Amino acid sequence: MNNTTVSNCPHFILNYNDSVTALLVRLFNEPIEVSILNQQYQKILPNKQLDNKHDEPILCRTALLFGAHSKTKYLYAQSLIRKQQLNSNMLDALLHKKAAIGSILNQYGLNATRELLDIQSVDSATLRLLLNTEDRITARVYRLDIDQIAAMLITEYYPNEHYQGVADNATIND
Repeated sequence: MNNTTVSNCPHFILNYNDSVTALLVRLFNEPIEVSILNQQYQKILPNKQLDNKHDEPILCRTALLFGAHSKTKYLYAQSLIRKQQLNSNMLDALLHKKAAIGSILNQYGLNATRELLDIQSVDSATLRLLLNTEDRITARVYRLDIDQIAAMLITEYYPNEHYQGVADNATIND
């Protein structure tokens, strides 16, 4: 991780290890909606952080999380999900509900842990357009393990303008 990026990012991103949707509700005091932009199975090259096999089908999912009232776009996420590591109920929920991954994990009470892999500043016109921002975007990459086995590789993109000051004053470990 780049120390400059870490010092400039919203601080909650470094330590938060629970449902991001629940955090967004607390930070912005409004319900959060999830728009699944794309989800499809693909066979991707083996990835050492995801620990997938070459012929293993991976669910590739992109989602946008936004305020139900304000329509403010708070987060864009890209997820690579190993379907073999999920029970059938959770996989069905991922495929058929408009819900964030953390909310689904909490619903099924799975023994999940997150390992922060990288935080970086991203300069992407496409992401700025998608998130409706001209400000910097911080990307947080982490691996989510279920029962100590790599199950997901998730990259979340945060438009910094929404988090400066708000996250510093919020209690995030309720």
